[in-house]
Amino acid sequence: MNTEIHHREEPLRANSAALQDALDSALVNLHRSMDAIRPALASLPLPVSPQVMAGMQSTENAWRAIEAEFAMLTGSQVGELLGSRATGRSSYASDKRKAGQLIGVRAATQWSTRASSSTRTPAGSGKPSPG
Repeated sequence: MNTEIHHREEPLRANSAALQDALDSALVNLHRSMDAIRPALASLPLPVSPQVMAGMQSTENAWRAIEAEFAMLTGSQVGELLGSRATGRSSYASDKRKAGQLIGVRAATQWSTRASSSTRTPAGSGKPSPG
């Protein structure tokens, strides 16, 4: 009987360790997030509403989910992957984006692309392209 109880406790210890690791990781992420956001909020002349912050976080989470699912690529990587022979391979992706054959998103000040054709070649994260 004592052996039976001992075997039941082992998975609990393993789950407890996994839970502790997850909590530790979440706490580290919380502190990193706060350290990154505080200076930006402090630099603004007016307070930011919780609704704006929640919306921005929701958008960021959506972009991260898209990037994780589709392994986003830069324009140069798309050109290389699709066999562009152009010297500036990112121009291939730019031309395809302008022709409506790739969906481009802007990461900071850089264009990235995601194929909308049958090749389904993803790239970059950020804001949707205006055209």
